[in-house]
Amino acid sequence: LHSLPKMNFAGGLLVGCYAGTLNFAKIKGNHTAKNSGMGAAEVIFDALQNNMANTYLTEFKTAFENSWAYK
Repeated sequence: LHSLPKMNFAGGLLVGCYAGTLNFAKIKGNHTAKNSGMGAAEVIFDALQNNMANTYLTEFKTAFENSWAYK
């Protein structure tokens, strides 16, 4: 968890294996990638609804930290 990169930038998010969410101990690459992608989709959908698509989507960090993949 300490080596996870900053997952948001203006107009985009890092998700899945690109963000380093692979759990080597449990071999859960597809599951964590899917979970982070679903969280990203929700954050992006909300941003599009509020005309905030080209901003730093900091809500994704909170959404990912509240997911089972982070825990």
